[in-house]
Amino acid sequence: MNRAASADASPDVAVDIDWMSAPRQQGPEASFDIWGTTPSLDRRLGVLAEVQDILNPMLSDLGFDLVRLQLNGQKNPTLQIMAEPSDGAVMTVEQCGDISYEASALLDVEDPIQSAYRLEVSSPGLDRPLMRPRDFSLWQGYEARLEARVMIDGRKRFTGVLAGWYGDAVQLDSDEGLYRVAFEDISRAKIILTDRLVDEAMKERLPQLSALMPGAGSDTQTAGGASAEPADSSLTSTSQGDAA
Repeated sequence: MNRAASADASPDVAVDIDWMSAPRQQGPEASFDIWGTTPSLDRRLGVLAEVQDILNPMLSDLGFDLVRLQLNGQKNPTLQIMAEPSDGAVMTVEQCGDISYEASALLDVEDPIQSAYRLEVSSPGLDRPLMRPRDFSLWQGYEARLEARVMIDGRKRFTGVLAGWYGDAVQLDSDEGLYRVAFEDISRAKIILTDRLVDEAMKERLPQLSALMPGAGSDTQTAGGASAEPADSSLTSTSQGDAA
């Protein structure tokens, strides 16, 4: 049985795709904690797994969640830390700077990266990557682009509106029909920047994690503290890491 299929391939399953009014999780209970930080599409190995173990306690103490961690480049690599407030509040450029300062000091002591590197701390931005189960749930009803690890009906790339969960699979309502892609089969996913998204951001109507949890951009900063107009909607702070 395919891990993902269009709605037409499962005629015996009734699926409510009224995503604007439907509950945030569709179908059977998913086997993971929808509000937890794990699992993640960011499957970190080697030095990145070590960096994650170093950074996570610090970020948690400061009130942030690690969204994505990347190390790019062979010569003079860049360590990219993408984080956001744990309560779903709006990220500020000052907070990016605080994380950059604390992360730089901590990584200098632990020294997991055996070369000089550039440290970059950013917020997800409007066209954010979708990394954790809660990201897909929180942004239900918005357009997204998914790339699968396996072929599904002869394709790996899908674009459509996030339409909740079916078991452990993300539902995506596209022009070709309703697709279900198992979370473990997604290689990458992100929100598509649309006029609606920009308009809702301007009116401060975007989803807020703090309002949905159970029980309950603008500027760019450089290492020198100067600010400039952003290239996109995310916030960024950069600094230089020490050589080993």
